[in-house]
Parts: sequence; C-alpha cells; structure tokens
Amino acid sequence: MNKSVVDVIIKTMIAPGYNNYSGLQYTELIKTDFQYLSQMDYVGGYRDGSEDKVMGDGVSTPDGYDVVLWKTPTITMSDWNYLYRTVLKYSRSGKVTIRTKKFAAPDRQSIPDTWVIANAILTLPPQPDTSRSGFGFPQFDLVFTRISVLHEDKMYGEIYVKNGSTEQPNLDTTPVKLTAFAVDGESSGIIPSHSNDSLTPLVDGKYKASFSCGFTCTASTIWIFAFAVNGVIGNFQIPGESNAIPGIVNVALSGILDLQANDVVTVYVKSNDGGGTADITVTNGQLSLISVRA
Repeated sequence: MNKSVVDVIIKTMIAPGYNNYSGLQYTELIKTDFQYLSQMDYVGGYRDGSEDKVMGDGVSTPDGYDVVLWKTPTITMSDWNYLYRTVLKYSRSGKVTIRTKKFAAPDRQSIPDTWVIANAILTLPPQPDTSRSGFGFPQFDLVFTRISVLHEDKMYGEIYVKNGSTEQPNLDTTPVKLTAFAVDGESSGIIPSHSNDSLTPLVDGKYKASFSCGFTCTASTIWIFAFAVNGVIGNFQIPGESNAIPGIVNVALSGILDLQANDVVTVYVKSNDGGGTADITVTNGQLSLISVRA
C-alpha cells in the first residue's frame, strides 16, 4: 500500500550531502526495494556540544559538536543498503542533511523541543551479519555527529516595496501577478526574490503567508488580491475599493499555506474593469512567509 505525508508519524527527514533542502524526504516515505524504510525515531536524544563539561582538573571546556541519535526497532538489509548506497554514496560515513527534533530526550524536559534542519555526518554501523540475524536486525542506531544547525524552529522570508512609484497598467478581470516589490527582506530557509515578486520555501511544511499594501489608482475600481502558489490562485483573497478621488487604499491578507519545497508563492491582482484600463501603483507593501512550528 502506498503511503503519503498524512501517514507519517515521526517526521524525521534525510538527504545526501550538505545543504540539500530539495532532497529532504520523510524517512517513513522512502521506499527501499519493495517496502518503506524502517521508522527512524529521534527519541535517542540530541546532545548539545556547545555546553561546557568539567574536565578532571576542574576546568570547564566546550564539549564539542552537537550529536543526535536516531533509533529504529529493526532494520532490514535493504534499509542498510539504501543508506549506504543512496544516502552515503557507497561509504559507511559521509555528509547528510537532516530534519530532526532538538532536545527530544527525557533528561532535557526543561528545554523546549524544536525541529531543526541541519548538516551532519552520518556513520553507519557495520553491515549486519545475515547469517546471525536473519531478515531483521534489532535495535539499530543511526548516529549523526558534527551537527551544524541551518535553521531552528522557524523559517521565514519577505519581500517589500517602500515609497514605490512604479505603475502596473491595464489590469482587467483576469488575475495577473502583482509586480510591485523592490527589495528582498530578511530570510532563513526561504528564498526571497523581489525581481520575480515571489517567495520560495526550501523545505516542505505549513507556512503563514501575509500580504499588505497601500496603493493608488486612476479610477473608481474594485480590486481583488489573492495568494497564488505556482501560478494557481488559492482560497485566500481580499477586496479593496478605490474611487475617482486620488487617495491611498490599504488592504491586508493572511492565511496558512501547505507548501512543498520549491513552491513559488506570489500575489495576484485583478480589477472589475472589463476594458483593461485600470492602473495601480503600490506605494508601500510587503509579502512574507513564516513556517508554522511542527
């Protein structure tokens, strides 16, 4: 039976190489031969290497790099071969990108758990002995060392325009992409592109999208602004009405979007002017995405 994201229980992800956002896959959705990869649980815990430890002489020193352990109750030969061949490229140790829980361990209950995307070194235990273990190999642990966190808890990105004066002309009842943005704002894990008037997440997930702007126009017009993903308008939209007397019209729109890595988020706009003579100038505005905590 095929599985989908809704079937995922433990949301660990892995990809070969460093900074491989687009390659991240839920471990439970990875097919090895004719079955899915065994469940990889972060319950083994995350150890923060930046914490000081007291040496034998009483001197405190940083413990080193962060380490995380994934546990699986059993692993098959096809599981081991997938990690060895596909993830580590025929090596027992190598660079990977992972999504894992930070501080998900019984002895760290005072510290909030957060999801992180991180670079790490995965070292596989030796290939299991099939003559001793049969089909399954119990209590198999994956150890990730030299962890370097890329993004912790939230990913975000924004584009904006300030004191804009560029007119977008000839808008009618057919929605088109709003092309008003002029500056890339702050970002982490999301690619802002004011030149493409878009935001692109690098990791699957749910994101809060927010858009607001003030604009002027040339005639009495009803405007509709909406979020679009890959050029397809979704369920969220907001109207704004202008009149013949010049003045600033303000609109704001927000909603939760379920996005895949490399989806392109934009704002589309249309008018009720069937003749295509409506012009709009966005003076100030912003479009942002913020990941919703898992």
